[in-house]
Amino acid sequence: MDIFDAIGAKDLTAVKSLIAKDISCVNVASPIPYTPDDNQNLRMQPGIRPLMHAAMVLFEDKDMEIVVAILTAMDTLNAKDRLQGNINEYDFYANRTALHWAAAYGNTVFLKTVLTHTKQSVNLHQQDAGGKTIQQVAPQHPNAKPFMDFLAPYRLKNAGQGNAITLAVIGMGATGASFFVQMIDELTTLTGLIEPKDLSKFTFVLVDAKSQLGNGTPYSYERNAPSSILNVKAAAMSIRAKESTDFVKYVEELLKTRQLEKELSVAGAQGLTATDVNPEAFYPRVLFGQYMNHRVQQAIATAKQAGIKVIELPNTLVSDIGTMDEKTGLMTLKFQNANPGDKNPAPADVQVTHIFQATGHWDEPDKFQTNDPTLNISAKQSRIIQYPVGYDRLRNEGVFEGPADIAVMGSGLSAIDAAFAVLLHPDVGTLKWQGMTPTYIPKQPEGKRITVTCYSRRGVWPKVRPDFTEPFVGSYTSPGKYEEIRHLMNNDKPLSLEACIKLLDMEMAKAYDRPVAIPKRSPGQSEAEYAKVVSLFRVPADQKQPLASVEYLFDPLGLNDKHPERKKDPADPFKLVEADIMFADNGDYASTPEQPNVRWYEVIHNLFPVLTRAYRGFTPEERERFDKDYNTNFLWAFAPMTKRSALTIVALHKAGVLNLHRVAPPTSTDKTPNPTVVKEGANVKSVTWKYIDYDRTVKTKSHPFMAVTTGLSANITQDISPLTQNQLKSGGYTNYDLTMASGLQKREGSIFLADDDTYEILDQKGHHSPARRGVGFFAHSNIWAIQAVPAVVPHAAKAVRLYVAEFAARVNGDPLKAVLHQTSYDPAQDPRVALQHAKL
Repeated sequence: MDIFDAIGAKDLTAVKSLIAKDISCVNVASPIPYTPDDNQNLRMQPGIRPLMHAAMVLFEDKDMEIVVAILTAMDTLNAKDRLQGNINEYDFYANRTALHWAAAYGNTVFLKTVLTHTKQSVNLHQQDAGGKTIQQVAPQHPNAKPFMDFLAPYRLKNAGQGNAITLAVIGMGATGASFFVQMIDELTTLTGLIEPKDLSKFTFVLVDAKSQLGNGTPYSYERNAPSSILNVKAAAMSIRAKESTDFVKYVEELLKTRQLEKELSVAGAQGLTATDVNPEAFYPRVLFGQYMNHRVQQAIATAKQAGIKVIELPNTLVSDIGTMDEKTGLMTLKFQNANPGDKNPAPADVQVTHIFQATGHWDEPDKFQTNDPTLNISAKQSRIIQYPVGYDRLRNEGVFEGPADIAVMGSGLSAIDAAFAVLLHPDVGTLKWQGMTPTYIPKQPEGKRITVTCYSRRGVWPKVRPDFTEPFVGSYTSPGKYEEIRHLMNNDKPLSLEACIKLLDMEMAKAYDRPVAIPKRSPGQSEAEYAKVVSLFRVPADQKQPLASVEYLFDPLGLNDKHPERKKDPADPFKLVEADIMFADNGDYASTPEQPNVRWYEVIHNLFPVLTRAYRGFTPEERERFDKDYNTNFLWAFAPMTKRSALTIVALHKAGVLNLHRVAPPTSTDKTPNPTVVKEGANVKSVTWKYIDYDRTVKTKSHPFMAVTTGLSANITQDISPLTQNQLKSGGYTNYDLTMASGLQKREGSIFLADDDTYEILDQKGHHSPARRGVGFFAHSNIWAIQAVPAVVPHAAKAVRLYVAEFAARVNGDPLKAVLHQTSYDPAQDPRVALQHAKL
């Protein structure tokens, strides 16, 4: 008898005996069927944990001792290793937690037992594979009313009392703007959830350090050159999840009013025209910032017209968030002026019931921070410029005053922006296009020109985005498959870094129909179990050339010591760009086993969700190796550049004004930092880099200026904003990865530590707080702190739906009203319910 048999038999003695023998049995997953016969004989939903099975079969008070025994064991495991006893764990296929299954079965007795007996923080806002939270699953069952009545006070804990709602949006960049616009859309268009007469109970407080609400650092005039273009096509840049063409419509509005040509400015060198609107084009960053500001102003007008109060606080910083009053549920926001020279008094304190935190990027313009103390100097004393930066700052620094070779730290998309900001400045040079062939024409003769040299650890530009892609369904690298393989092959333990690399190799082999080695039989694995593994991993073998390993593909210039046979080849990144342009034109027709392109690009993009899950299971040593050997490499493929940017890069290089080199790694005898800052008095005179040239020799070069494009800080401890610093001191934030085993905890870069992607912010007691949410992506590592607009918009929309559900419960006083998109219950759609009532 196993744990599932004991639960099904309602045998408390057997359950306790099994737990005493092996406490980890409460974390095992149920069998996964592979044939119809297996499925017919299965006793339960496949891929679930014992607590989930208990939610489906234990409905009476007398059986709750079994649930308590399981909970006690899970709490014990959780205290030792959160990966082994997490009550918020999903199943393999439906992405449901134990409480999701309790909701599906209307099991109120089980719900009461879990919420009153577990020591863990239960996240009541996780969503299943269908996007439904626990309270959205419940109404599908006839017993929904008592279940929701009991759930309501727990779900709305820390969300304030009363029916007046004041929500503050801290940060009105892309995330905050998207959240606010979609929130107003939802409140003013929903029927039957929140009545129009109740909208007067809502107040929104919009806070941002900039003078314009809805602009954002990556899209602002002061931090971007007019030549800087978006990295995502217009058709994917809407801040409304339900209206994917909203940004395109805005560009069309500018075309109709004859303002488009003016707004395109020097970005026209990127092939943009003011005579039509192209949804596939990449428009200027500042144009997108203007679009967001325009939509925010429209939303403010719509809100006020509907009776919603809006308080606008530009040029303002939140200095602190007071502890929530347990009686009133209110939090007090304290403010200060964003501009130190502003003599006007800061806005008065505001009490709010809810907060959406979207502070996004942070940086300190007057201080460049790195791990190298020689570079931690005031920007007022240096010629080190942090990107993004606009033309005014470059001009004030003297970048355009005379001939100079300007160094750029980095070679990613931001480095490309920096190079274009300098070289495409009207006073420096122009780009002429003839069809799809660009030619760069410098303004000054040779010897007097401004040039740019980029430096990075890998010395390669991003991959080139393919012209045409098609949906790719992963066989091994989806979150569900990761869990399935982890269960089948690794006894429910996290997969190692080596195993994950192997899975990626197999995914690529499957995508390109190439042979792949089948894993060896594990010790103690039966022939039947191994046969299932073989069938899972089988790829049709043929005489095709084997696909190159991911290790090889992540090293396109042959710089890694693992491939000494490639050392004889020139390490020229521009040749690689030219090859990638050909791949972008011809798709996989031009691919080779060493350089696959389109499907490789698709696999990497689909890999993102599972990598976040895999990374949190790595040991500290594996994380360190991933950060060192794969982080930059992964982003090289995950964040590709446009083909026009690639063509421009090649044209600039051919004109002799742009180079890229790999930074020379330090030797055991070399104690000189790289780069070396040379000072003259209190000021920086030059920055000298030691690099590897295209012929693989080590050389040095000095530069009067250096632009830093390694990204704005993703480490919360470097966020200088008063809000972050005060919250860190008070314990309001934590930046530990709580999924790591005890003793292996590691400081992480993100502060929003929800167990799923609803991104609640934990309160001071470590409890999930539905009153506070944010978008701090993938809390398990700062390497995942990517806040691209196509990613933040759907997450902002998800937060909107969850907030509105809570608002409806508060305004109407009925927990069932807090469920969006209710559907009628149909037992025929869930045969497990019929089986349960038949005592099977």
